[in-house]
Amino acid sequence: MQDNLIDQLEGMLFNKDLSRRAEVLRRVTDLFVIGSGKFSNDQVELFDSVMGKLLVNIERVARAQFGSRLAKLSDAPPKVIRELAFDDEIEIAGPVLLHCERLDENSLIENARTRSQDHLLAISGRKTLVEGVTDVLVERG
Repeated sequence: MQDNLIDQLEGMLFNKDLSRRAEVLRRVTDLFVIGSGKFSNDQVELFDSVMGKLLVNIERVARAQFGSRLAKLSDAPPKVIRELAFDDEIEIAGPVLLHCERLDENSLIENARTRSQDHLLAISGRKTLVEGVTDVLVERG
């Protein structure tokens, strides 16, 4: 199965078939979710790179499902999580902004300063907020 997945990944990076790309992204995400908490930093970085490439041009529904699955994982791939958090579509960004502990303070502040009121609402629902983030929420909200 693993060899088959690697072959598919290599093919996906050159293939424009978005439905196949979404399926491979789902399978890679399954692998990440199953092993979450057990990966080294290098392994998380590899997942981050692969997922980021597969995420390009994926339809909104698939991106939203992907973000929802990763949002609550403490070791979620950071670059992909940041990309999802800054998505214009709140269905995609919302779960990440609300739940993801992997987003750093600077990313939350930048998001709160530059994104929609819906993004602000999602950020305001986080379990904990640092002062710098709440300052922007009060200023813009």
